[in-house]
Amino acid sequence: MPVQPRPISHLKALHGSALAYRLGRRGAMCAAVLLVGAPGSGKSTLALRAMRQTQAQLVGDDQLLIERVGRKLMLRGAPRLKGLLHVAGVGIVRMPFLAAASLALVVRMDMSPLPLLPPSRRMRFLGLSRPLLALNPFEAAAPERLELAVQQLGARVSASEPALRAQRSSS
Repeated sequence: MPVQPRPISHLKALHGSALAYRLGRRGAMCAAVLLVGAPGSGKSTLALRAMRQTQAQLVGDDQLLIERVGRKLMLRGAPRLKGLLHVAGVGIVRMPFLAAASLALVVRMDMSPLPLLPPSRRMRFLGLSRPLLALNPFEAAAPERLELAVQQLGARVSASEPALRAQRSSS
């Protein structure tokens, strides 16, 4: 039987950076964070800092693909950019990466003062929504705040939508 192509409405290209955080006792499942903002707003900078200072792993940078699979939103790096991260002032560098991870949180780059208690906001992709958080990517504690936000969501992610088992790419 021939393989049917997926409907185009279930796949979309995005501009942003994506990181994955391991969840659970053995770290076998991953929750992805999508960093969004205007060009030059600090997405890649925050991604690099998070990978260096926390347990974050690169999923993709600059060009991403998001695919709806049932109730999950899967993030992948664009095929020609897998494992590449744009580091301002340095250039394009190769980094270890995960092939894909289930989107749990969207983080918007925001330079304005952040409220103590963030408003409850969500962002929609392909008919599904995910929590939206604003962070200043250049604040010293931004990588740790990002990791804490994922940890706070971790129990809900694993209870409501199974995250993709992490599989390191051999590339």
